[in-house]
Amino acid sequence: MAVYYNDSDPAACAWLRDLIAAGHLPAGEVDERSILDVEPSDLRGFAQCHFFAGIGGWPYALRLAGVAEDRPVWTGSPPCQPFSQAGKRKGQDDDRHLAPAFLRLVAACRPELVFGEQVASAAVLGPSGRTVGTTAEGAAGWAWFDALAADLEAASYAVAAADLPAAGIGAPHRRAETTDPSKTRKPPAPKLKPVPEAAVTAVGDTLREQGLSVPAVGGGGTFLQAKTANEVLKAQERRIRLSRLKGELIERARALALVFRLAREERDAWVTWPARAAALMAAELSASCRDATGQQITVEPAAMQKVLERHVRAHLDELAEVRPDFR
Repeated sequence: MAVYYNDSDPAACAWLRDLIAAGHLPAGEVDERSILDVEPSDLRGFAQCHFFAGIGGWPYALRLAGVAEDRPVWTGSPPCQPFSQAGKRKGQDDDRHLAPAFLRLVAACRPELVFGEQVASAAVLGPSGRTVGTTAEGAAGWAWFDALAADLEAASYAVAAADLPAAGIGAPHRRAETTDPSKTRKPPAPKLKPVPEAAVTAVGDTLREQGLSVPAVGGGGTFLQAKTANEVLKAQERRIRLSRLKGELIERARALALVFRLAREERDAWVTWPARAAALMAAELSASCRDATGQQITVEPAAMQKVLERHVRAHLDELAEVRPDFR
């Protein structure tokens, strides 16, 4: 089964073809289109797919690790310029922030394993992700890895990450001080702020819905419980978003409009039914009475219509008290 390579840089694609021809990389198809133009149907028949392939670092690493070429593995190394300290650091507002496009294909095709890499900046790991033993001030804000993990977990993937410096594999690069375990520092005393009771209650409600342990009444909650509740809510939000994209969910306002229209059409059908059925029912009732008594008994259609209209409207009045509940 062939391997799929994707990179929008023609020079990188030329390198890939040369490396494949030389036998350094697995044989496969090289696609020069932007990942934004790739559809899930284009990837059928490929066991391994490598996006932002560059000169084939990931497939070469998989070969060195002894991973079979027919094992379903995807790799993706989205552009680092939006998050690198050397770039303009526009983050998710940068046009080169293409991780969502990669995750769209992952969610649609669901490969067994997915590998990727990104620079270990604050925008990727969060304000405190690059500093051992420190606490970030202010709101947590947006972080690339948090968004990535949330999308993958919503697609039922287990997610993990590791900060791997170049020095860890013998490269002559200065190892970042904040990642050196031999240079730990005492963390500063945290600035504790009172937590609103409503927030503690919300954490307890979320954990209780998932069958997890909840904070004791009046006893507050731990950071781990709050973080667990936050991750549960993010997973639920992603699951709802995914269900909406699949067409399994619709907006509440639209549902109400559809139910109202259906109820109105059914009401109109019932209101006009006595006029349509009265004559036929009067004739059938007259025939039944004549057969039962042997006497000529005539039921007037107009009288039958009035009786039917009275009972139908009474029934519709009862149904009018029913209200749909979309909570």
